[in-house]
Amino acid sequence: MKKFFVLSALLSTSFAVFANPTNKPNSEYVLDVYQYCIQEFEPETLNDSKLLNCVNDEMKLDDYPTYKSIAAVKAELPKTKQKPVNSVITDKP
Repeated sequence: MKKFFVLSALLSTSFAVFANPTNKPNSEYVLDVYQYCIQEFEPETLNDSKLLNCVNDEMKLDDYPTYKSIAAVKAELPKTKQKPVNSVITDKP
């Protein structure tokens, strides 16, 4: 019986980590979710409201806090400097 109480005490405290609402996702995860949600809609039907709802639904599935605006989501995206896809590359210095 003593083992039962010790085991239940350990289990109840170990799940407290998963219930932490302040657990923030890393920026790469937010980027993956953001890109996934963009792909879920046709370009002509996509708007900020639908995109925000999609991102927040995915965040809820993984027990992360939700966002209040698309601007807040974009602020969490990784800050990388990439060349535009349509940039022209030349061999000249």
